[in-house]
Amino acid sequence: QKEYKVIKVFDGDTIEVTDSKYNYIIRLLGIDTPETHKPNHPVECFGEKATEFTSKLLLGKKVKLKKDIENKDKYDRLLRYVYH
Repeated sequence: QKEYKVIKVFDGDTIEVTDSKYNYIIRLLGIDTPETHKPNHPVECFGEKATEFTSKLLLGKKVKLKKDIENKDKYDRLLRYVYH
């Protein structure tokens, strides 16, 4: 299975990965963390901690992606399960 490198963590449930040719914004399936970048809204309680946790867990690591039923969300992010 193809591997991708995590190059950015937007928040606790959204990351950016690359296959060294293309970059993809991924919304992690199976988790929902407090918001930190929602326009016109304050950072939600524990949102920064969730982002910190996801960064420590995934940033710079190689991951595998698995698609579920839906391909993208309304923000055009790929919906994927992420494994490492």
